[in-house]
This record gives sequence, structure tokens and C-alpha cells, in this order.
Amino acid sequence: MPAAKSVEIYIAGQRYVIKTDGDPQYIQELASYVEKRYKELADAAPAKSPQKIAVFTALQLADELFRERTKTSDIKKNIRLKSQKILSIIEKQLKERHRGEKQNTTKKDPLLGA
Repeated sequence: MPAAKSVEIYIAGQRYVIKTDGDPQYIQELASYVEKRYKELADAAPAKSPQKIAVFTALQLADELFRERTKTSDIKKNIRLKSQKILSIIEKQLKERHRGEKQNTTKKDPLLGA
């Protein structure tokens, strides 16, 4: 198991040291994204306290997450329904083919007189 690495990030002018077993670059990307969203809100409401801006940023990020989860769930449901429909069509075709093969083997061959 890889050893935890310390990653230094800055959000809202504050320095944070994060310990992670994951990719430090990924942590940096997350921090950059949070910082970007924080700055957008801070620029839109400069009179608000940093704590309020941080809370609003967290709410916005949570909203994004929940919306993406809903979209993903809807996509999975749609895929599941379409897959079931396709499977039903395939099964129907296989049954019809099987039935047709059975009928062909039980028919008498007019050329052989049997």
C-alpha cells in the first residue's frame, strides 16, 4: 500500500496540507476547482464574509454533485430499460427461429415422399 503523501493546496487564501494515498495532482485539480468556484462567488458578493462564501461554495458544489448523480441515475435507468427491450426482442427472435426449425424437421419432404 502506498504511503500517504502531503499535498499543499490553497483555497480562499488559506494554506491547507492534505495527506492522501491518491494522486497529488488530482488533489491539486480538486483544490483548483474549489478555488475557482469560491472566487466566482466572492467576486459576485464581495461584502460577504469568507465563511459565508465558503458555505455557499459548498452548497453550490453539493448541488452540482446531486444534479450529476440524478443525471447518472436517469441514464442508467434508460440504459437498463433499453437493454431489457433489446433482450426481449432477441429472445422473441430466437424463440421464433427455434419454432421454425422445429416445424421444418417435422414436415414431410415432398421430394422424398416421406
